[in-house]
Amino acid sequence: RLTEIGALRWGSVTLSQRDDGRWVGSLSVSGKGGRPRSVPLTPPVAEALMVWREAGKSESDTLVLRRSTPSSKSILHRDLTRLGVDWTPHDLRRAAVDALYRCGVDVGTAAGLLGHSPQVALRHYRQVVDSDLTAAASMARLGYLPEAGDVIELDAARRERQSR
Repeated sequence: RLTEIGALRWGSVTLSQRDDGRWVGSLSVSGKGGRPRSVPLTPPVAEALMVWREAGKSESDTLVLRRSTPSSKSILHRDLTRLGVDWTPHDLRRAAVDALYRCGVDVGTAAGLLGHSPQVALRHYRQVVDSDLTAAASMARLGYLPEAGDVIELDAARRERQSR
């Protein structure tokens, strides 16, 4: 969320170097309603923050962006436009939600990472496309007949209905 990024201070950023020399870390943010949560940082993001921290003033009470929150949206939009990306912050959030679900992350974990409930994640951010439906049907083997010797387990209620 832009408000979380805008309020982020260096004291809430934890960075550490792994044995392989790559940087990792986490952000401690206050989400909606002031609920704190930890957001993990992948090596590329942690390394970029490390460079950024070394290049500037980074006392624990200093804002990471050093800009006020109201302008964060326009700054992000300007920077994305400069890169040739015409996305809004909500588009980025939807892309993150979709990426998490498409790689198999469960709903609760994805929602916790992004700071909202599973219901909100699914209702407002998840964008199902045809390839998602095709992949789901394939993984569930819908439309495939069992192979010779396969046993299809039926639950007890279904077996009882069939025996009548």
